[in-house]
Amino acid sequence: MMRMRVILFLVALTLLGLPKFHSAFESLQFFRTSLSTNALSFSRLGDQTSVNPFTVLRNRAYTVYYSEELKNPAWVSYQLNQSDKLITPPSRPHIPFQADTRTSARVESRDFSHSGFDRGHMAPSHAIGAFYGPEAQAETFLLSNICPQNHKTNEGVWNSIERMEANDFAKRFGAVTVICGPVFDRNPLRLPSGIAVPKAFFKIIQRPDKEIICFIVPQDTGSPKPEDYFASLAEINSVTGLNILPEIPHEKKARARTKIW
Repeated sequence: MMRMRVILFLVALTLLGLPKFHSAFESLQFFRTSLSTNALSFSRLGDQTSVNPFTVLRNRAYTVYYSEELKNPAWVSYQLNQSDKLITPPSRPHIPFQADTRTSARVESRDFSHSGFDRGHMAPSHAIGAFYGPEAQAETFLLSNICPQNHKTNEGVWNSIERMEANDFAKRFGAVTVICGPVFDRNPLRLPSGIAVPKAFFKIIQRPDKEIICFIVPQDTGSPKPEDYFASLAEINSVTGLNILPEIPHEKKARARTKIW
């Protein structure tokens, strides 16, 4: 029965799911039109009388605002401080992905099996390990930190941005604060286990002087270059329904960068 559900899900993904783009320009155009009008607002999730519809999960190196309804992190935040970087970063821990027992969803690793998606980290394993050590790195394998992510995106441009923030930005600017998470349609496709599949992922990187660089990366990427996925903070807030970094002036929120720092 489970195998049949997986097959039906993959058929639905092919017929109704993620659009194919022939260029990064086409993908960004899509997300600036269709997604801006069809995005699911996180502010509408949960009981409307609730102050916060998310489960807040604090770990050694990062914090997760988790959506039980979507079985995904809504967003994740962490800081990379160059003075904390270890001389010899630990290798990837030889531990499996683990259910986070602090959540009601209790997503398990097998829920991703045969789905066609990677278990995509939001708080990155390598960077957290390099700056905070092996115990903190092991916590990045909690499934409350994981979204279904296209393998090409996970191993390609998303990985490139993660390495850039850890190996370049943190070193040059002393520290960076990172906020990232998924972007969903109003009625997102779901894995047979009920895990919602994001249409895209956002990332905001802030320097100590409060300058920011923002990205929206589609599930199906057409370019391996991070600069092909620049976005504005206003756009990210619009497609997620969040109010990230409200202290940033409006004119700066509305401006997307045109080159890497």
